[in-house]
Amino acid sequence: MEKKYSIMTLILLWSGLVIVSSMYVTIPLTTVFTGTFHITANQAAFIDQFSGLVMLRALERLIAAAFALISFVYAAEMFPPEKRLTAVGLY
Repeated sequence: MEKKYSIMTLILLWSGLVIVSSMYVTIPLTTVFTGTFHITANQAAFIDQFSGLVMLRALERLIAAAFALISFVYAAEMFPPEKRLTAVGLY
């Protein structure tokens, strides 16, 4: 069975974009949070408990940091040498 390198590359590209954008997607929502929950702008980055925010952000950072490393290993294992550079370049 021939592997579908284009599909695998597209999935890695999409995953990388989702991970990077998830870090910044809530920034424009700060004003919505402040108005809806009647809180200050500094409080708008937080969930109802600070410890919960720290745990969730730490988990997000761990996953985001691991993605790059895992995707490079995946490319080395799954793609033939002539397709690796393109795959890694796209994601």
